[in-house]
Amino acid sequence: MKKIITVSVSIIMVFVVFVACTKTVDEAETVSSTTAPNTELAPTQEVENYEYDTTTEYYIEESTTQFIYHSALEGCVIVEQDGSEHVVYQEKCEMCGTLRSGTHSVYHSGGTLHSSFYCPNCGNTQTVQLHSEMQ
Repeated sequence: MKKIITVSVSIIMVFVVFVACTKTVDEAETVSSTTAPNTELAPTQEVENYEYDTTTEYYIEESTTQFIYHSALEGCVIVEQDGSEHVVYQEKCEMCGTLRSGTHSVYHSGGTLHSSFYCPNCGNTQTVQLHSEMQ
């Protein structure tokens, strides 16, 4: 009895694997014939979607661009942002208003960046919070 169950289960597993592999090959052929070659993403995270139109025999390109917005929550002032992950900011003491002379250049794509610095003017340890959000 155990042998019959073992053989039955083995046959069912082989059949399931065969059917799964057959579908995977068919789907791979469908995908490779309907998609364009992969392109690298630009710094602005431009995403390109391709659809194959069988009636006119050419690719239709749809392009969507996603921008990343950076905002200074505390202890800094944004100097430069271009919609990509790159942002340049200066540290600013909230207690005395001193703006530090150097800039910080970071790549941040989502969430809140936390940091701190010591203000040489008033001695305050200032927290820095920079928030980035993709839209």
